[in-house]
Amino acid sequence: MVQIPNPQQFRRTSPLLAPVGLLILLPMIALALLGLRYVEADKAAVAEVQRAQQQVSADALAQGMVSHATARADALIGSARTRFATDGPQGLRNLYLSQPELALVVVFDAAGTRVFPETQEVPLFAEAHYLRLGRTRLAEAQTKAKDHKDHIVWVGALSDVETPIVACQVQDGITVCLLLHTAPLLKIAASEPLETLGTDTTPPEGMARVRAPLAEPYSGFAVAVDYRPIPSRGWRGLALMLGPTVLGTGLAAWLLVLAQRAVLGSERRRRRLLAEMSHELRTPLANLRLYSDMLTRHSEDVVRVRRYARVIAQEATHLSDIVDNTLIVTVRGGSPCRAPIVAKADQVVAAVLDRYGPSLIAQTPPHLDLQAAKAVRFDRDTFERVLVNVLDNARKHVPGTELRITTRLTADRLVLDICDTGPICDTGPKRTPHHENMTGFGLGLNACHTMAEQAGGRFRPQITPKGSRFTLELPLHPDFAEAQCVS
Repeated sequence: MVQIPNPQQFRRTSPLLAPVGLLILLPMIALALLGLRYVEADKAAVAEVQRAQQQVSADALAQGMVSHATARADALIGSARTRFATDGPQGLRNLYLSQPELALVVVFDAAGTRVFPETQEVPLFAEAHYLRLGRTRLAEAQTKAKDHKDHIVWVGALSDVETPIVACQVQDGITVCLLLHTAPLLKIAASEPLETLGTDTTPPEGMARVRAPLAEPYSGFAVAVDYRPIPSRGWRGLALMLGPTVLGTGLAAWLLVLAQRAVLGSERRRRRLLAEMSHELRTPLANLRLYSDMLTRHSEDVVRVRRYARVIAQEATHLSDIVDNTLIVTVRGGSPCRAPIVAKADQVVAAVLDRYGPSLIAQTPPHLDLQAAKAVRFDRDTFERVLVNVLDNARKHVPGTELRITTRLTADRLVLDICDTGPICDTGPKRTPHHENMTGFGLGLNACHTMAEQAGGRFRPQITPKGSRFTLELPLHPDFAEAQCVS
């Protein structure tokens, strides 16, 4: 698994990462600011719409209260006209005595002369009292009524509880005025959400308030309606607007990080490959220099010359194998594909041991358990090179140990096992490292992985301090199979 690099490594390997991140961050900040402005604008719009709706309700309530008072005054004036026409002054007295909101009824003729209470007679005490209290309002209402014939006009205010409110109407030249007590009207007003104009009252916490001023007879008051503001849905719209952008930007940043990790991983693999290749080349190059020098010193000894020449040839072959393995590991799939051929795996093992034995096997010959004597079609080249690489790896890292080489055939696979004499050969695998993390075990095993994958097979190393096992599985091909490579 590729490790996450530190920030210094990021800056060193990708100087454009910070500018790219800044280019991603700046549009995000701009979008966030625009989104906040949108949320505020949406919030203000929602609040204004709701306030307008509540104001309409308050205005309707205020209009209803004034209309109710006007309708009641119209009914009383109509009743007064009827009583005065049929029963005269006594009928009017019976009317205002029977209606608690009425203090007095005053009637004027077309000339503006008061005809009730009669001016020629001494009025009752109550009539004289209310005439005196309402003289000014009565005169004002009489004048206003002449300018608004057939309509009821009001003069007075509920805040002055001592002076009756006057309602007048001119119809057919006759002016009828009602002097109304303020208490009944205040009682009606008390049942509604009213407040006195000019007072600075605040709504309950979490509520808003709209006001609708009232006309006469409730002048000086306003209908106050409290309501709970509707939460703005701007945040939801902002989420729908910014969500895909944020996700897309996050995905781009994630892909950028993945690409950066891939670059760093490739760099680490290249450096590890160079280190391993340098390590691999030291031994054969040292042997070449040593035996070349010995060959020069003992050029007269034919036996030694032949032995030294054989060693030099073996080391040259070893160098060639190192170069081939490096190309395989570095350029995946770069090696040419070869068609599977019909061969006997056991004979291939024997041929490899005969050809490379002196250079690959140190002192003790391997123990052979070969059970693949049947001729089958498989990738012989891959089989042979993996066997050579594993034997060379054993020569370098566990010299002198006894090896066990096993071959067997399954229904569709050729299996090659190579293990040392450690307990792992008998007790099974202990640890299976990934081939990209096998630093210290040479290029050969990395090349084995690549070659096995190219051939459609699998190479599994199982390495413990007590022993190791390497298993190669190659597919068996039908007779008509052609060259196949798995990149």
